[in-house]
Amino acid sequence: MITELENELELRPASARSVAFIAEVGELEDLAGLSKHARVALDLEADSFHRYFEKVCLIQISSPCEDYLFDPLALGMADPLRRLLEDPARTIVAHGADFDVLSLRRDFDLELGGLFDTMIAARLLGRRQLGLKALLESELGVEITKSEQRSDWAERPLSAKQIEYARRDTMYLLPLAERLEDQLRQAGRLEWQREDSDDVRKRRWVQKTPDPAAFWKLAAPSISDREARALRAAFEWRDQDARAANTPPFRVLSNEGIAEVARIAVRDGVEAVVRLAGRRNMPKSRGRLSRVAEAIARGLVDTTTLPERPRGERPPRMEAAVERRRNTLRSIRDERAAALGLEPSVLLTAADLDHLAREPPDDLSALAAKVGSWRASELWDRLRVA
Repeated sequence: MITELENELELRPASARSVAFIAEVGELEDLAGLSKHARVALDLEADSFHRYFEKVCLIQISSPCEDYLFDPLALGMADPLRRLLEDPARTIVAHGADFDVLSLRRDFDLELGGLFDTMIAARLLGRRQLGLKALLESELGVEITKSEQRSDWAERPLSAKQIEYARRDTMYLLPLAERLEDQLRQAGRLEWQREDSDDVRKRRWVQKTPDPAAFWKLAAPSISDREARALRAAFEWRDQDARAANTPPFRVLSNEGIAEVARIAVRDGVEAVVRLAGRRNMPKSRGRLSRVAEAIARGLVDTTTLPERPRGERPPRMEAAVERRRNTLRSIRDERAAALGLEPSVLLTAADLDHLAREPPDDLSALAAKVGSWRASELWDRLRVA
């Protein structure tokens, strides 16, 4: 429980808190003070806005009165830090922890020992505004800025503004969690939060495989086969160029730029692409446009079959009985969600409704296996008589 923090959770201004930037193994001795706390707050900063291959660049951890910024680019995942985060006796407080959980899995094969997700807590209390900035203002009267959100967190040294931004993302999480936890306890929903946070904590990172049909997302509704081949070539060139330079694809050429060079190459000839340098949505460098023009020229003579254009994922057609069951489920969900003061999708998602309509559970345990224990408890008595 957060009350184990012995009344330390009063709102302290940044000037009354200590901050440490830790980039050397010898400085990890400071973790001794951090390790005594049953709960600490966590956030990460990464470099996806500046790199093709995203990585964790900063790990922020806050206790009730101290803020620590760990540099994983220098330290990796040092053993003392790993033990702190993996300890099942310690709860990590984070906001919208999906990104943190998956990033720690991907970069360090690390699973948090325990998790209290303040976004989940707010959602289970029926809050509509779930962003950290909005919650801190409504719950604690604290304002934070997101001005450094797109900073290049891989650059060193970090600026004073970056350090201040990073520590403010965690320094208020513990009192926010305490406030939300009290409200969950009063509402009898504390176990809901534990269950949903634990589901997030256990998620696994999965490497995405390239989609050969992804270029179609940039295509006009009506497009010739020749222009589609030019578009595919430009799209694939951009991805290869971005990978080689380890920069996000949009920094090589925007989506609008990709569509434009393909259109111009087909209409005016490949050589016309180079003359687009400096125009809107185009790079200033003729060299880059020359390379994409060469790629388009190769693509236009490529006779391999184009992948079929996706028409949108449509669920399999429902039989009449299944559709009636789904409509009944939706009505039950909506009625119960309204009574609980929740968004309907918090109780059951559209995918949940489809699945339950096609494969109705036989009993409470079967329903719990599909949607979780607390949702099953809230819905089973209503579903079994429907």
